Amino acid sequence: MEGKDTGRWVKKDGHWQWQDPDGPSKINFALLQKPDAESGDRWGDWVYSSEANALTHREYDYQVQLEKLVTAESFTEWIAHLCEKTWLSSAGMGDFIKAVDYLIGIDAIHSGHALSPADKQKH
Repeated sequence: MEGKDTGRWVKKDGHWQWQDPDGPSKINFALLQKPDAESGDRWGDWVYSSEANALTHREYDYQVQLEKLVTAESFTEWIAHLCEKTWLSSAGMGDFIKAVDYLIGIDAIHSGHALSPADKQKH
């Protein structure tokens, strides 16, 4: 598949989303070059703050510090914790996971090589 356009991340109305020219397909997220996120970028109701190094749910003002999500154990614990929130819909959970994948990388979390956006700037 060398030379084939496999898609790209695009920012539309402040939201990052994957745009695949051939429609939905299986994507190797480890190979994607993601633009740096900026404060105010959104995934559904979740908003990224580079100053706080956090995602905040706009409607409920609920903040999750990204440095708390860089291990497989802590990420799993946060997912379980958020599942207990009656105000968080399944779509909201999906948006949270997409944001974490974009900002940190779920593959990196599970491989033990994850850095939060603030930590990436230090390296």
